[in-house]
Amino acid sequence: MMRKIIRYIIFVVEYIQEKCRGLDFTMPFAGELTKDTPMYNGYCKTPEQHMKKILNDLPIDFSNKRFMDVGCGKGAVLKVAAGFGFDKVGGIDIDKKLVDIAKKNMKILKHSNVECICENAAEYKNYKDYDVFFFFNPFTYEILEKVLSKILESTQEYPRKIYIIYYHPVHNKLLEGFGMKKVNSFHDKMKGYDTYVYTQNENSEVCRECFGAASNDCVQCERKMIFQY
Repeated sequence: MMRKIIRYIIFVVEYIQEKCRGLDFTMPFAGELTKDTPMYNGYCKTPEQHMKKILNDLPIDFSNKRFMDVGCGKGAVLKVAAGFGFDKVGGIDIDKKLVDIAKKNMKILKHSNVECICENAAEYKNYKDYDVFFFFNPFTYEILEKVLSKILESTQEYPRKIYIIYYHPVHNKLLEGFGMKKVNSFHDKMKGYDTYVYTQNENSEVCRECFGAASNDCVQCERKMIFQY
């Protein structure tokens, strides 16, 4: 009960502070697309302090890494990432209303290095331009599978180490099935959600067709392994 009261107080304070500056991060949003399409989840703000804690713990040089929020919504995570000195920050969302709000927020905050993209994440072709990916349970297992496939395919065309930050990891088994290795975990006490951080398992052999987990054969289609991360 006390946690709910504290959450509500924080919500009200942040909402009022944002309104005074013309910003809009805190209020949840479920557009017509979300209501009509069960494959996509609505927008809910990721707590700033939780996100900062995660990024502070990443063992990377931010100045030469590029960050993408997949399902960026209004851009709350983009705001945090922009303050960490990433070489590039991008967010993608299929809902134009949310992307327009995110663009307005970034303009007010003068985060000129942040790009907000209105596109279907399952069809996006430029994951190769990013190294760190954030997900707040934005869509169903099937859509997440397509997006992860595209991200991992990009590491074959442009070899690099990537990190996937998965907040509220409903489909975490999918990442493990793709041969990803969990390297850290965090718990958001305020919302009660976990966050898992993944990177490639350097010893994992995976099938080019479906990126199965490490084994003598691909666990998804039983093909012989034909390349490594």
